[in-house]
Amino acid sequence: MGRKARGSGKQVSSQETSSSVNRTSLVIFSVIAAALSFALYHVVSNEAHLHWFSSSTTLLVRRYEMNESISYQAIADLSVPCVLTGSVADRWRARKEWNTKFLMAKIPHVMAYRQLSERRFTTFHDGKPLEPLVNEKWEDFNVKVNTTLSTVLGKPLDELRGPFLYYSENVAHLKRSVFTDIMDYIHPIDELILSEDNVQVNIWVGRRGIITNTHYDTTYNFFVQLQGRKRFTLFQPSDPLYVYPCLHPHYGHSQVDITRPDLNKFPSFRKASVYRAELGPGDMLFVPPFWFHHVETLEESISVNVWSNSPEYSTINEM
Repeated sequence: MGRKARGSGKQVSSQETSSSVNRTSLVIFSVIAAALSFALYHVVSNEAHLHWFSSSTTLLVRRYEMNESISYQAIADLSVPCVLTGSVADRWRARKEWNTKFLMAKIPHVMAYRQLSERRFTTFHDGKPLEPLVNEKWEDFNVKVNTTLSTVLGKPLDELRGPFLYYSENVAHLKRSVFTDIMDYIHPIDELILSEDNVQVNIWVGRRGIITNTHYDTTYNFFVQLQGRKRFTLFQPSDPLYVYPCLHPHYGHSQVDITRPDLNKFPSFRKASVYRAELGPGDMLFVPPFWFHHVETLEESISVNVWSNSPEYSTINEM
């Protein structure tokens, strides 16, 4: 796919006009950046699903309306989560045309992740040195089964009963096989690609009740909700999330079940600050590199996200 140069903007016919526009854009962005830096979050009291915090509060990620003067690179440079409305995704055909019925016709047969008894999915990296020492009971999130998208979505009352299925696929794979025109539905997308390296666009489809365990990614992540609702619970990189070590099959994931944490086993976790973002159709969430996020599907859901390398990712790979 074609990509725009980082930081590129509209071309204007006059150098003087261009300079004026740039100065105006800089002033506007500075004001928004200050707002994001100093007033990013609302406080929300008495969150039942996070009742274990002694403060009984969560912080609600602020929402901002995008406009042409603000680039997605500038949003990423702030290094804080934010929900964006009026984003480039509003111009996608997928915003109007995609629903589960449409996708079941386009991709009726899928390879989906399956777990028999646990609706909380945690990645298991095969071949890690500590794998023989793992005593906990686990189900391999890496295993995929051949099924149908209608089976993935299940029945309305299935969210608490297994088996649990979750469909995620690299859009590039679909483009080469059964959904050859998929990029036409999520165009334009280049503005969300902030690096030429390690670019991956994914589609996510799941029923109500599916959970992705608390983890971090080292890439930039722009997450677009197209149908249904999802709740993201986020934590700062510096928070005590008791991450599995890099030699463990669950590395990158938190050992803490944030919905019912064992504070005797993980006492420092009570010091963590929690941030919440609930996404509906058309919302875009920016998740900075290394921010932990726990994702719960609240309704039958279709999402698309874009990963691309961050400077932090490149630094780690060079070590």
